[in-house]
Amino acid sequence: MKSRICLIIPAYKPEKILLQLVQELQSLEHWKAVCKRIVVVDDGSGEEYQEFFTSLSKFENVTVLRHGVNLGKGQALKTAFNAVLVEPHGVCGVVTADADGQHSSADILQIAEEILAHPGVVLGVRNFGREIPFRSKIGNRFTRLLFRFVTGAKVSDTQTGLRGIALDLLPKLMRLKSTGYDFETDALVRLVHQGIKIQEIPIETIYIDENRSSHFNVVRDSMAISYVLIRYGFSSISTSVLDFLAFGLMFMLKSDLLVSMVIGRTVAVGFNFFVAKKLVFRRSEHGFLQAAKFLGLVIFMLFITVQLIEVLVSWTKMSPILAKIIVESVLFFVNFSVQRTLIFGEE
Repeated sequence: MKSRICLIIPAYKPEKILLQLVQELQSLEHWKAVCKRIVVVDDGSGEEYQEFFTSLSKFENVTVLRHGVNLGKGQALKTAFNAVLVEPHGVCGVVTADADGQHSSADILQIAEEILAHPGVVLGVRNFGREIPFRSKIGNRFTRLLFRFVTGAKVSDTQTGLRGIALDLLPKLMRLKSTGYDFETDALVRLVHQGIKIQEIPIETIYIDENRSSHFNVVRDSMAISYVLIRYGFSSISTSVLDFLAFGLMFMLKSDLLVSMVIGRTVAVGFNFFVAKKLVFRRSEHGFLQAAKFLGLVIFMLFITVQLIEVLVSWTKMSPILAKIIVESVLFFVNFSVQRTLIFGEE
């Protein structure tokens, strides 16, 4: 039996454009040859939309799954992933698409054919030219730059909802804790950490009435997508508080920069390792190698920090505490990148 894909469409209070999309897809000449079924997830749209979803379910090979309340786009995707995994016969992957008319039927078919030919991860990437709504352009630029910083990988469109994903990757994505728009970015982070190659295919850029039907909130959802860096910032600030308290106390007592630095880092290092592992990078495995590498990084960064502080103090005559603040602010991003790539990155 030839393998096909399942098309997944999460929908929250959709408009008639979704019905038109399903009709267009099923009218395509090669659609039945590549798609086994379409799974639409009603993410708690409410009673007033039940007739709409009932109409959808009457289409051939269309399954409608329902959430009693709105749980978020990520949870809707995971609900559909689960339905596919429960009945995977004849399916080699899924294609996800948005319900707001952003994706043409031709592009959805293109992504489906590509994931069939080359199982893995395929992104349909948009061209962010002048015609793109401001909120979409700003949101994508922000998350694209942040994604590259967090993962080290260059992805042109981190927020695209048109994606092809091989079946064997779905269980790993279902275990992610995120449930909203941040799920799609978390999924890309997880895939990059696992060394999965992400293929990009240009698609048509469609925005209807300035994309008014989209429920993406630039500020709220971009912050959620940026949560990994926010967690790192919190861990760094809280660790620095402990570090500075110990450092300042010892420097007042001993007036010895190196001894004060060592005491401060000794107090903070255990706390920082636990927070970075459990809160920031969310690694649950027990690893002596992780702890050893983390300790090595702490010692190395301690040496570099002391040297840079001494240079600043000797050149500018500023206080050691002010010099410490400046140096460690600069090294913040270097430290994050090393932890992300060499210590807490997946093997």
